[in-house]
Amino acid sequence: MKNIYIKKLTLLLILFLLSSTALNAQPGSPEQLKDELKAAMKAKNKDMISALFNWEGVDSQMREYSQKNIDRMAEFPAQEIELLPLPEGFKTEFIRDGIRYTPNVKLVGILRIIYGDDGPETVMDASIPYGVKDGKYYLPNTVTEKTSYKGPADKTINIGVLGTSGTGPLKFEGQCVYTVSGEEKIKIIKGEGSITEAFWGQEVKSCKIKRLSDSGAIKLNISIDGNNIFTSGMNETQEIIYP
Repeated sequence: MKNIYIKKLTLLLILFLLSSTALNAQPGSPEQLKDELKAAMKAKNKDMISALFNWEGVDSQMREYSQKNIDRMAEFPAQEIELLPLPEGFKTEFIRDGIRYTPNVKLVGILRIIYGDDGPETVMDASIPYGVKDGKYYLPNTVTEKTSYKGPADKTINIGVLGTSGTGPLKFEGQCVYTVSGEEKIKIIKGEGSITEAFWGQEVKSCKIKRLSDSGAIKLNISIDGNNIFTSGMNETQEIIYP
């Protein structure tokens, strides 16, 4: 009788451990991650949302920042979530004031969250990246790393490009070379009509913007901490080069 009781107790323990593992299992596909995030947001359950994030290597400051985002995510139910590819040139790390910020999983796509439940006029959307690690899919957190940089604080750099054409939006592309916390980086510029890129840095070393449309005019504007350092004016040439 005692052996039967022990066997039953052991079986119940095994079943409990298996069910706990299943409940805490990380999504094994983007579709599963999407479905579980939608369910967690509909339930407005912060713990369920938090469990979908990867917390490895996250310091207390970034953990606090992520928790605020989770609190906001739990305020509104998700009506729908779409899986999208990472945009071309999506930046996965940045540096500011000698600190490097990187995701703690390999980013592989975007989750577009459509939320709001009070009619079409209140429906909004937001996009967050998702990633994979060891075959499991997560919402990413950010980990920090101090670099050897000891110089002045980084500034806000703004690159603005305006293109006009009589036959439709003017298309353009190019790149700017800049420094941030002592490291040289390249910012890819690509778009049509008008775009503005804002990022941290020290100085813009060079910039080259090329008109792709057959005709039209383009304008390049560069400012640092609100101070204009270059304006080309509207230019019908094929290419604008700074300096």
